[in-house]
Formats: sequence, C-alpha cells, structure tokens
Amino acid sequence: MAAAGARPENSLNADQWLDRHGDTLFGYALSRLRDSEAAEEVVQETFVAAWGARDQYSGRGSEGAWLLGICKRKVIDHVRRRNRPDTAAGDDSGGDLSASLFDSKGNWRVDPRIAKGRPEAALEREEFWEAFRSCLDGLPARQSAVFTLREFDEMSSAEICNELGISSSNLWVLLHRARLFLTRCMKAHLESGGHADMLRCREISQLVSQSMDRDLPWRQRMHVWMHLAMCRLCAGFARQLRVLRRAAHDHPERLVGDPSKPAAVLSQDARQRIKAALHNGDE
Repeated sequence: MAAAGARPENSLNADQWLDRHGDTLFGYALSRLRDSEAAEEVVQETFVAAWGARDQYSGRGSEGAWLLGICKRKVIDHVRRRNRPDTAAGDDSGGDLSASLFDSKGNWRVDPRIAKGRPEAALEREEFWEAFRSCLDGLPARQSAVFTLREFDEMSSAEICNELGISSSNLWVLLHRARLFLTRCMKAHLESGGHADMLRCREISQLVSQSMDRDLPWRQRMHVWMHLAMCRLCAGFARQLRVLRRAAHDHPERLVGDPSKPAAVLSQDARQRIKAALHNGDE
C-alpha cells in the first residue's frame, strides 16, 4: 500500500499529462501572449521543464496547479525575452496618442467613454469582448507585455520592472499609453465618437492611470478627486479603466475567443512536437 500523500505511480505519464492539461495551459498562454505559435512554444517548454522536474512533484497538491505555476513562469520568461532592448528595438512605446485624444489645453477632444451610463454593463455584451480581444491583439509589444503582467497576472510595479529591466517611470508611461490605446481602439469598435469644463484632463488621465499601479502623493490624490468630481469625461475614463482591469483579471478566458465557439486547443502538430520532446527527454 502506498504511503499517505505518496504520488500515484501511474499519474506521471507524459502522454496523459498532455491530454489532461495541454489545452488548459495553451488557453492560459494564448490569453497572455496573443500569439498561437508563441503559446505553443511556451506549453512545450512547460511540459519539458515539468517532466524534467517530475520528482519534485509530491502528488499532494493539484497536478494542474503545479503545471500552471510552471507555465506562468515560462510565459514571463518569454515576455522578458521578447522585450529585451535588442529584440524590442523600434517598439519602445508604440507612440504617444495624447495629441489625438487631447487638445492643446489638455482637454479631451472627444468623449473617451466606450459606454454611456454604467461601464460595468458593457461586460454583459459580447461586442465588448470582441472589441477587447481585437484591441489587445493590436497593442504594441512592450505595452502588451506590461499590461498583461499588471492586469492579468496582478504583478506589482516593482515585480514588472524587475522582470523586464525597465524603470518605474517607463512602466507607468507604457501602461498609460496602453490604456489610452485600448480606450481609443475600443471606442472605435463599439461606437462613433464632449468637451469638459476642466483643464488638464491629459494630466489627470495620467494620474488616474498611475494610481492603478502606485500610491499617489496626497496632493495629487486631491487633484484627481476634485477633478473627477467635476469632469464627467475623466470620471468615466477612470471607471472604464477599472472595468478593463476587472475584465482582464476575472475573465481572461473570454479574451481567448468567443465562448460560443470551441475553446482554444493545441494543434495536432504541437501535440506531436511536445510528445516527442517529452519522450526524447526520457531517453
């Protein structure tokens, strides 16, 4: 009789691992990387690494959770490699959209809200998810990397800066530009495009974005609070960013594809490559 907590002898079978967990890991990687080839590569790296370290799996916890933990690390490794200075040349920030969104006085040129009334209600519309998926796919690489790590995986600013080798100020610029890009892109998808009485909407939008990633000094918090109390456009923009965070964190599976269609699955070619890699590692 096996000792309590011992790993079942037949539980660690390479082919069964792939059959049981391959699609789940692929869906996770695809939702973060937005690239099926990169997601397949990460899944293969995950299984090879896990198989090589299978003696470290005690069997006491969930096999799937253990594999997902390895996959998360591999996704971060891939993002870091993809965003090294030598591979991300020419894509530092994807450009500043401020000129197209704010006028010369710093006010919004158009209403930035993608949904009137309660932005949260947009989560119930499939059109929202279609627009979110499409716009995520269009994010410049570095913006996509930091947005994914911050909003999907809830990594802290310090953790992201450490992983990607960037400064906090650079991170905040990238996150703000990513959020502006998603705002403009999703608005274009969902409706056709307001003038606010408050000045410095551009600066307030930057502080609202930064407040999601760091604690603002007291004076800046007061400026934001007073501005949002009087500017419906900036208040709507702030609520909208919270909705995007909620959508990315609570429903990442919706960003892989239409839930009415088959879930994201590994291709047969990818399955064969992974099985071959696992069996080669056993030789």
